[in-house]
This record gives sequence, C-alpha cells and structure tokens, in this order.
Amino acid sequence: MINTRHHSDRIRAVRRNLDALNGLGVLSDKESATVAALVEQAHRVEAFAANSEAVAAQIAQNEVAALIDKGKPVDDAAVAQLASKLFDPRAIDHVAEAVYAQSAAAAWNLLLSKRDQLPAMLNARFDEIRTQAEVLEPKVRPLEDASAAIRAGLATEWAAVEDLAAERAELLTAIRELRRDRLLFEPKRDTGGYLLAKHPHGAMGSATMPAHRKFFAEALGRVDWVPCNEDQIEAARRDDEAVENHV
Repeated sequence: MINTRHHSDRIRAVRRNLDALNGLGVLSDKESATVAALVEQAHRVEAFAANSEAVAAQIAQNEVAALIDKGKPVDDAAVAQLASKLFDPRAIDHVAEAVYAQSAAAAWNLLLSKRDQLPAMLNARFDEIRTQAEVLEPKVRPLEDASAAIRAGLATEWAAVEDLAAERAELLTAIRELRRDRLLFEPKRDTGGYLLAKHPHGAMGSATMPAHRKFFAEALGRVDWVPCNEDQIEAARRDDEAVENHV
C-alpha cells in the first residue's frame, strides 16, 4: 500500500471544491476535465498499487500454466526466467506514490491558479441576486405563502425568489468550503462579520420569519460579499461607522 498521507488532503480539497468552481465558470471545460482526470488517475494508481502483489501472483500463475499446458518442463532455469519477467511490487509502490503525489499537486495547483479570480466572480453573482431581489421584493415580500402567491397571480415571481434563495445558499456553502481550503482570503483576526457581509449589522432574518422574508432581509439588508483583503474589510467598516455617525 502506498503512502498518500501528505497528498490525500489535496485530493479531498479538489473534490470538495470542483463542483462549485465549475458552477461559477472559473474553470474552462478543458481545465475541469483535466482536474477530474488527475483525481481519477490518483485514485486509480492507488487502487492498482494496493493490489500489485495479487497482480504479480496472477501473472506468475498464468505464465506457469502456459508452460505446463505446452508440456514444457518448469526447471530452475524456467523459474528464473519467469521471475525476471515479473515486476517488483515495491517498485510499483514507488512509482504509484510519485503518480499520486504529482497528480494531486497538478490538480490542486490548477485550482489555486484561479484564486485571484474568485472574489470578483462570487461578488458578481451576489450582485445579480440582489438586483433581481430588489425588483421582486415589493411584489413577493407581503405574501404569506405560495398559496397566496398563486391567488395573487404571482406564482412565477414566488418561484423566482425561491430560486434566488437557493442560489444564495449554494454560494454561501461554496464560500465556506473555499475558505476552508484557502482558496479564498481568510483574515487572521475576527472581522466582526465583515468577512461575510458589507453591512453585517443590517437586518437579520429570524428563525420564525417566513423563508422568503428572511431571504429579502439578509440579501438586501446585509449585502453578501467576498472581500479580497483586510483593507477592503476596514473600508466597509469605516463606511458603516460613517453612516452611523451621520445618523
């Protein structure tokens, strides 16, 4: 069995974030296929190495059976010749470890090369959600539920809000994973909520609030975002303080 301890974390990180990066469009089809192939290559070589002794034993069985079927003697010379044809499982382990490690590194480095593009892409998606939510809020927020939306002839608008809320939730989940794996900026100190929202002290949806109103309160009141650095966080904090002081 090969030692993957130092590289399996990278493979897991790649697998955790690949779907999100594909959804954001940060990877081209070719790049996505390359990453997927590298991950598959790592798993395949790991499985092969785990069975390398069994593979060598089966090859030996097949070679000996072929000689016996032909009526040839299996003397010392024949045994030595057959042994020279077989691979050493330990050598397989060395090669497999190299393939696994380099596949993991190549897949991870490809994802890492997109790190600087991610904040702008994520912020653009949040802006789109917020823009559409602003249009839908006056119509949908007063409604109590889906039945009320149907009676008011606003079933399409209600469904659009549900889609926006689902997309926002997916983005927030993806951001948590991306930060966990250092694919997004992670500050060294507490930001007071500014890592997740430009106005973290804005309206918060309560647990008892209907889901659509909670969505409007948080998406429009807090302004989801992905800062690139601590300077942006401090700028957002100063803006909030200036507004509070003005009031």
